[in-house]
Amino acid sequence: MAISEDIPLDSLGAWFRRGIATLQSIAENNDPSSTGAYGGVWPNELFTDEYGAATVYLTVGPGFDDGTIGDDAAVLDLPAVELAVATHHGPDAAVPRAYAALGEYVARHELAIDAPVRETYVTGFPGVDRIVVMEIGWPVFRVSR
Repeated sequence: MAISEDIPLDSLGAWFRRGIATLQSIAENNDPSSTGAYGGVWPNELFTDEYGAATVYLTVGPGFDDGTIGDDAAVLDLPAVELAVATHHGPDAAVPRAYAALGEYVARHELAIDAPVRETYVTGFPGVDRIVVMEIGWPVFRVSR
């Protein structure tokens, strides 16, 4: 289940908090075993052009009642993608360092493809909680079968 919108970069923080709150509200009306991790999908254009598509999502399973979604969210199938992943555990202010390290690794090994970065929020949410644990997934081309 996801909320997606084209937004200016300078409104990302407020938009993100509203989107997560909306997803949490929908999740409260479902069996907890039918929902999983929260995440975000961020295309390069959002950062390079300071405007672009933003998506926050909550993974849902077969027991999820999509009749509880309403008009603010929609069921979305994210395409499968190979990812190079870095795990950040610490203050929200340090997330850019994790991005930089992962981006440098992907660039050095010439693995990057043109696809949006994905984040999975293990505990807490960036810009909301003081300490977060999140996985940053940088899309890469497949290197093995």
